[in-house]
Parts: sequence; C-alpha cells; structure tokens
Amino acid sequence: MHDLSPDVGQLLDAARVALRQHFSLREAERNRDALTQWRDSGIYPYEGEPANRDEEAVRRIFDIYAVQLSRLPDFAETGSRAKRLILQLLRQLIETEPVRAARVLDRMVSLSREASEAIEALLEEEQPIA
Repeated sequence: MHDLSPDVGQLLDAARVALRQHFSLREAERNRDALTQWRDSGIYPYEGEPANRDEEAVRRIFDIYAVQLSRLPDFAETGSRAKRLILQLLRQLIETEPVRAARVLDRMVSLSREASEAIEALLEEEQPIA
C-alpha cells in the first residue's frame, strides 16, 4: 500500500468506509426483519412501546442479544413454543441482572464491535432494575 498514490489510497479508504456502512445497514435490516417476524408470530416477549428510557434501554439490550442468539443454528431449528420460552427467559434475565446477563451472553454469542459498544453504553446509563 505504500506504493499507491495518495489519490488511490483515498479512494480505497472511501471504498472501505462505504462497504462497512453498507454491511452495517444490511445487518440492521436483518435485525429489524427478525424482530418484526417475532412480533408478527407472537413470540416476541414485549408488547407495545417502552414506557420510559430505562425500559427502552433494557429492550434494546434484549433485542441485540436476541437477534444474535437467533443466528445460532440450534435456535433456528427450534419450534415456536421453545423460541417463545427462550426469548421470555432472556427477557427476565436481562431485566433482573443486565450486567450478569451480558457477561454470560458474551461468552455464547459473538457480537460485532458496534453491538458490543452499544450494549456497554446502555449498561452504563442503565440503573439496576428492581
């Protein structure tokens, strides 16, 4: 890369940024599609909109981990009733012990850097839910 002219280097950098943005947007679309499908099929454990900022933060953490869990082959092969149970248990764990849940789930799923940073930020602003 040292041999490239500055113009070519800038073009390559711009292309890398554009590709990262594209794939981030595609991942966000897939995540939204999964959540919409769960809502439509009745397995999503929340109803309506969050009542406050704390509930919104908890739900965002839930959504991030739930989508990552759904990418595991075992989850994909599970029936609707079992998925509903898993998602309800995940909800309860995150609502009662968000930091502990994050530690356990981080060992099970590999999050993107962006998802990890989003969860860290949410946990920092999150007060323990009693």
